Amino acid sequence: MHHYQILPLAQPSNPTDVAAGDASAVLNMVQRLGCREADVLKDGAYSFSVRLDSNGLWCIFGREDEGAEVVPLFG
Repeated sequence: MHHYQILPLAQPSNPTDVAAGDASAVLNMVQRLGCREADVLKDGAYSFSVRLDSNGLWCIFGREDEGAEVVPLFG
């Protein structure tokens, strides 16, 4: 079981912790929080970012930030 932390963007909201076997639980939680975009940490390290588009589709991406380590979702 992994520890995920959801960091909502563009709104005043506190980080939310989720314990889950895989990242699919994170998408459900982001939607329940009503946040349109968030960064996600997995076990304390940046893992990925998500954005809910106006058409209802999720966009899962990695932010390019100097010095940030991006952990691949698969592999």
